[in-house]
Amino acid sequence: MTTSIVPCKLFSQASPSRDELQSQAHFSDPESCDGLVMAVYLSLYTTIGSMVDRVTSSSSNLQDTLFISSLKIALAYNNGLLSKRSTSSKEGIVQSTFLGSVKKWVEKILSSSLEFQEFSTYIKSGRWPTEDCGRRASTLLSWYVQWYNVPSPFEVKRALDKINAVSTPSSVPLLHLVFPRTDVTVLCEINRVGFCSRG
Repeated sequence: MTTSIVPCKLFSQASPSRDELQSQAHFSDPESCDGLVMAVYLSLYTTIGSMVDRVTSSSSNLQDTLFISSLKIALAYNNGLLSKRSTSSKEGIVQSTFLGSVKKWVEKILSSSLEFQEFSTYIKSGRWPTEDCGRRASTLLSWYVQWYNVPSPFEVKRALDKINAVSTPSSVPLLHLVFPRTDVTVLCEINRVGFCSRG
């Protein structure tokens, strides 16, 4: 039996409904936002829905890896715009909550889809999933690596070799110092890989 990066069920729904995202963002009055903001919201909603459909559909040809970078850029750009506005305003609160819910959905998709063994093999040896696993596994790993800013296997090995020389119950705090841009979710998984290797 394989184990996902974070053991949890993929969504009970095939994709987040528009009402669900709107409710999470308190987006009860669409006319209060201008056309550009509405277009951005709908574009992000469509992207997340497409991402879920690709993962859950057995017939989906899961090959596109570029859109995850585009999604990161879009979220970073909108967060940058938001930081220049008053976050105490109604519009600022709406946008902040909506963008947060989009980020949460992406991370649910990734954590529920990628197998730990594939991530572990990549971190320890730099090997991507073989063709026997299909292109789907390789694409999911690529999404995960791009989204979470996963460092290269060489950098990870060099860091773990130095950290393992120090007696510490967890390498996560030290890994965070070495890789400050990498999400703590990944650092915990790297710590797990390092612990399994020591064992």
